[in-house]
Amino acid sequence: KYADIKLQVNNRKMNGEESISCPAGTYKCKKMTYDLTISTVNLGFPATNKFTITEWFSNDVGMVRHDYYKKDKLINTIVLAERNF
Repeated sequence: KYADIKLQVNNRKMNGEESISCPAGTYKCKKMTYDLTISTVNLGFPATNKFTITEWFSNDVGMVRHDYYKKDKLINTIVLAERNF
């Protein structure tokens, strides 16, 4: 066995609606936030990382934007680049 990974989601909340713009357009989205803890044991060495996640979902296309924060600092953003349907 190479690694064990455990994901834990806490404090999930819906935070209203916002209009979000991305390369694929502008969408009316529901905003959700939650805390994500990722615990791993890799080659016998344990590690834990904690993030706060903010996601925006549109009823038309699904996830439009996804932000990762670590210690209140934005570390990664994923946005919808194009719509193919």
